[in-house]
Amino acid sequence: MNENHTTTPHFNDSPATEDLPPAALFDAIQSVIHSLPFLPSNAPTMNADHINYGVPNGSQINGDDHMETDANDPTSITEPTNQETLPALPRIAHEQPQRSPAHQECADDLESMLSALLAICLPLTAIRFGSRATERPINNLSKFITLEVLQQLFPEYDDYDDLAKHISHVREDQHRALNRWQNFLPQLLQIRQLLGQCTKQAETLVRCHSDYTDGLRQYACLTNIDFWHAEHGHGVLHKHEAQYFYTLSRFLTDLQHYSLAKRTHQLLACRYEHASELWSLVTTILDRLEPPSYYYELDGGRHEDISMQRRETFQIISTQ
Repeated sequence: MNENHTTTPHFNDSPATEDLPPAALFDAIQSVIHSLPFLPSNAPTMNADHINYGVPNGSQINGDDHMETDANDPTSITEPTNQETLPALPRIAHEQPQRSPAHQECADDLESMLSALLAICLPLTAIRFGSRATERPINNLSKFITLEVLQQLFPEYDDYDDLAKHISHVREDQHRALNRWQNFLPQLLQIRQLLGQCTKQAETLVRCHSDYTDGLRQYACLTNIDFWHAEHGHGVLHKHEAQYFYTLSRFLTDLQHYSLAKRTHQLLACRYEHASELWSLVTTILDRLEPPSYYYELDGGRHEDISMQRRETFQIISTQ
């Protein structure tokens, strides 16, 4: 019975290959490959010297007959030369808007204040308590607060020890320890003073050198700034202050005061170790020595300067 089938050559049909020299062995393998019926016409050919990968029209890469590369030498790999070179993108030059000398002077003053503020804040963000480089906290309130100020602004506390106990923290063994930020009261007071100065200067910039003559509150209202998204609770800024500087950074960006906007963002990004102890120090001591101003608060309704009211309250208490 005859059956139609394709005959596939086998290696055992050819002479024994054990004793063939290398060149003859390559020729034998090549003849077997090209006798396969399913092999395309441009199939790779090989000989004892190199492998030809069937480049059309007999052309070779880079015009060479073959390319020898060392697999262990990364420098032997060449980049293709037929890739299109993309044109260089032109640099975008930000054209500085025309500003009056008074406007520029006001902006320069604000930048100087923000630089001085960051010069104090940034080193404090690098403090890590418990390291050998950090001094142990001591009760230095008597050097920082005079007895007269203690009696006038802190009438509910008996003495310095009582005040230090109120701002201390409780350790895991239930014993009280001095506030770890107590040693940095002078720097923290400077921060609170500079924050007030920066706010006033920023408000001058907004009112006198923009279309928002009613200040940053008007800007926040007309541009729908979601200032309540400003992060709060990182140790130094009150909630309304964080909202103010968050909105201020948006305003400065709109007016192309990019350097000022960057510094304002740096201030908002400052984080401090043991922020709860720092916040206790701010609200208990620093807010009485340098009361925060609510006059420029963005969350409308409270246009009275509460800090002045608190000063008057403390003065009344001291006279009783």
